[in-house]
Amino acid sequence: MRKILFRTNGGLGKQIMATAIAAQIKKQYPDSVLHVVTSYPEAFAHLDCVDKYFPGNPQPYFYDEHKDFEILDAEPYTDLEYRQGKMHLVDVWCKKLGLNFPQEKRGYINLTSGEKGMAAKMLGNIPQDKPIIAFQFRGGTSYYDPNAANDPLRAKQTRDLDIETAQKVVNALIAKGCIILQIGLPTEPKLQNVLNLDPNNVINPRLLFALLDRCQGLLAIDSFAAHAWAALGRKDSAVILWGGTNPTNLSYAGHSALTSEKGKDCPMLHCNRPETFVGDFVGNNQPWACPRNGICMKFDPVMIVEAVIGSIADSVKDKK
Repeated sequence: MRKILFRTNGGLGKQIMATAIAAQIKKQYPDSVLHVVTSYPEAFAHLDCVDKYFPGNPQPYFYDEHKDFEILDAEPYTDLEYRQGKMHLVDVWCKKLGLNFPQEKRGYINLTSGEKGMAAKMLGNIPQDKPIIAFQFRGGTSYYDPNAANDPLRAKQTRDLDIETAQKVVNALIAKGCIILQIGLPTEPKLQNVLNLDPNNVINPRLLFALLDRCQGLLAIDSFAAHAWAALGRKDSAVILWGGTNPTNLSYAGHSALTSEKGKDCPMLHCNRPETFVGDFVGNNQPWACPRNGICMKFDPVMIVEAVIGSIADSVKDKK
């Protein structure tokens, strides 16, 4: 019997995608014992393919318990075909670990009845005749360190939507009869006239997954909510806004991938920079920053709203 320890780190969205790798390991080696050590253990909770999972911080007696485990550990972000925007991250990860490519390029989230019940209770007063759209317009900040969201000098890929555009989108969607659930940290900018279930505290990711599961649609940048939506088995009703990161690497079948018209003028569109794994610094020893002021994320609010309304048409029809 093989004993396998799968090591993975990175942001919450990446860890949700890493559940696809765990599932593929178990599929390829069904009689193995599979343990996972991860930066976001919440992503691996209640998965049948994982026997045990551990947080990445030091664990008592971890070495003793795993001294006879083989370790599977690879960093897909360093792969050339990934960096050139030629392969999906799930396939790159499997390639580096010697695994077969799964047919579906998505992770997996298995919600408990308790998690579903808590989300239903929190949204219990919402009118049943209106579609709920989850909206994440900021991302890339760990909920372990929410104050990092306020650091304007932090090296970060260009993928946030500006708050002015986000508010225009919210206003237009509300005018069309939608309810907007803002997904974000309490330290991030607050939109007006939206559901913000706990504006002062970080909500547990498992509860966020359950809240997403009750929504009829998703509008998001490339961040954890987009990956969670796919991992929940939602193959439609999602509009994802792409700028500095590459949809070829990170998007999902059935999701609407939008690129701004202004962004198409950028010769480095979906550049994935700054890439910390290869040391993306400029001559003054500062992290690379976009020289075009993030033109790739300058979206037309009307285009976004039209895409969202089109994407949820079937969900709204089913709700009625």
